[in-house]
Amino acid sequence: MPWLSPNVRVVEGGDVIALVTEDDALMIEPAVPGIRTVLTELRGGCGEETLAACLGPQLAARLAQTLRERQLLLDAPLSAEPVDATERQAGWLALHVADPAEAQRRLARAHVAIVGVGGIGSVLLQHLAAAGVGRFSLLDPDVVAPGDLNRQYLFRRGDVGRPKVDAAAEAVPDATVRRWRRAVGDRRDLDVLRAQPPDLLALAADSPLRALETIVAGFAADAGVSLTMAATGLERGYWGPTLIPGETACLSCWRADADAGLDPLQSAIASDPGIPTPFSFGPVNSLVASLLARDAVLLLAGASDVHSRGARVVVKTRRLHFVVRGCAPCSCWNGGRPGG
Repeated sequence: MPWLSPNVRVVEGGDVIALVTEDDALMIEPAVPGIRTVLTELRGGCGEETLAACLGPQLAARLAQTLRERQLLLDAPLSAEPVDATERQAGWLALHVADPAEAQRRLARAHVAIVGVGGIGSVLLQHLAAAGVGRFSLLDPDVVAPGDLNRQYLFRRGDVGRPKVDAAAEAVPDATVRRWRRAVGDRRDLDVLRAQPPDLLALAADSPLRALETIVAGFAADAGVSLTMAATGLERGYWGPTLIPGETACLSCWRADADAGLDPLQSAIASDPGIPTPFSFGPVNSLVASLLARDAVLLLAGASDVHSRGARVVVKTRRLHFVVRGCAPCSCWNGGRPGG
């Protein structure tokens, strides 16, 4: 039974009826017999037979299809009153999925592994736990330092000197957290994840960046799990690509596509990003980590509009300019393993 999303306002003016959201408006001819009755019924939920009785089968089917394509219909009603910590996001989930309640249940069952609980990883963990993700695996070798506190908001001054994975686990008490205080130097360091493979593996460590991407992507491909990543500098940051076995390009193909057309100097820079800057600004880290968290929530919830799916989104923070570097799916995946 479909419901008209509560994010939609019905506005009538002149010779049109408009279904209005914050970012869109669908115009409907008010002269269509029964259209006002249909919109009223949809507010409270109604079956397809009611739509057909009011509009006729063909027009009812066409209207329902249009409303679904514009993500204006839901498969279940939303509660107007918050009943738990995640209820307020139900309306946001309704912009992306037809059944926000099922999406929230998927988040509760989800398992995310995060490599690096620093400027990106700690904020990512904070957002995903608040969104209702139920399980995490954390890997990081470091302890909390005073210089972390300008951007790693999960930690407090009393955490200085403690292993980051321990302090992070205590900061998200509603989730189940496994943690390992270790660096990732080769694929075997991730074998602790094999017994309970995550639904999503997030690389949030940045040194050595290119090598870590290769190591983590290799493990993710072998294990058949989705992978995403993010990093920041002083003038730019990025999140993605989010790589899904069998659905997107593998890392090798994505890199080859992204590097195509570079001159020799640009290619050398891309292959060796250098040592990460020792300086960091909290809002830049939070911007990138938050947008990564948005895509992670959508992916785990079963939505299709994940901006970084097979793509890296680069944000140039001095000018607040976004660039998307996408890549078509490849044929390398074979049982979760990329070729080449």
